[in-house]
Amino acid sequence: MTIAVVTLSKKFFGNHPKAGEPTDFRKKVLNYEKIHTCRINYEFWRKKFEKISKSGGKLSIRQWSGKPYGAGTTMEDVKDIPYENVEFPECGIQKLTMRMEDLTDGDKHSIYEATDFVYKGTFLFKANVDGKKIDFRFLAENDGLSAEDYAAWFLPAFKKVSVADFAIIHFTSYRY
Repeated sequence: MTIAVVTLSKKFFGNHPKAGEPTDFRKKVLNYEKIHTCRINYEFWRKKFEKISKSGGKLSIRQWSGKPYGAGTTMEDVKDIPYENVEFPECGIQKLTMRMEDLTDGDKHSIYEATDFVYKGTFLFKANVDGKKIDFRFLAENDGLSAEDYAAWFLPAFKKVSVADFAIIHFTSYRY
């Protein structure tokens, strides 16, 4: 049986405006306020989920007990989701393509649409899931964060690129 482990952060990381504050992700997952998480490296996660679907494996959601990868830190179980119903699986994956544009760089920018989000008046975020435009705020809400916190969370991923592919790892049967 294949087990795909997804770890959730207990606290906001160092570069985030809320650094050190609790994320409450564990509670949000258990209360269905956080129905997915997003991870960079879509192809890695796609292959993992392919193995889960073939082997009848499961998605194991865990949370770090302290600083991720720190000495003496362990992972605490949050929830296991067996991949039993192949027709309508509870766990799953979709491809998220996010674009971030720095509005202060002087380049021409795409037209702002209602589904987009501008962070701190400087960064324009656009999201597509499996090729469909998705409201950035709705995506953030389903990930258990406000749009501001979500943008700040992913901003470091755009230091060298303006477009990045992520895996949306679903904890429920909901799909975009």
